Amino acid sequence: MLITGGELYRTAEQQKIYVAEGKSKTTNSNHLRRLAIDLNFIQNGKIVNDKEILLIYGDFWENLNPLNRWGGEFSTIYDPGHFERNV
Repeated sequence: MLITGGELYRTAEQQKIYVAEGKSKTTNSNHLRRLAIDLNFIQNGKIVNDKEILLIYGDFWENLNPLNRWGGEFSTIYDPGHFERNV
């Protein structure tokens, strides 16, 4: 599995675009406070979004600290490349 940095910082303008496109549900994203990143998981040249495959990474992140959250476990949107610190 190749893991690359996707969106490591997001502007307020970009966040508004994502909300308008339905890619996000809030203008108050942790990306704006630099508390969230999006990673790309690549296998055989293709982006992997399968929860069963990525669960090991999400579990690892969440088990590092109780404030860590993985987008693959969000209840309102499935975002498996999203990793954040919820403070």
